[in-house]
Amino acid sequence: MVDREKHRFQFSLRGLFVATTLAAIGRTLAARPEVLAGIYLFGPSLEVVLAMIPRQITWQQRVAILVPSTFILIVLAMAVGTVLKMEVEKILLGIFVCWVPQTGLAAIAVTLAVVAGHYRRSNTLRHL
Repeated sequence: MVDREKHRFQFSLRGLFVATTLAAIGRTLAARPEVLAGIYLFGPSLEVVLAMIPRQITWQQRVAILVPSTFILIVLAMAVGTVLKMEVEKILLGIFVCWVPQTGLAAIAVTLAVVAGHYRRSNTLRHL
């Protein structure tokens, strides 16, 4: 049986403050092309960081962070692009063209990190 207390996930007051500050900054910068470029260039990195920051949570909880944040970033990109009078197809194409290679590279990097960690642990155990 899974210990619920061990796997509880809560937001801290500091995290809530940071999120509120980022939302306020985002509201003032929302209709700028730099915001859309930032979403295109840093969207996958931001999501990986958001999912990896909380320590000792299960992969299901990480997925529960990634899926909504992906939808939020896509909707945000569409909202910014619409305010900038861009066509929705161009906005979505930009997300596809920018995010697919970044996501592939991130998957390769995470896989290599996991394999390297496993290799190091297995070599350490062998020498004991």
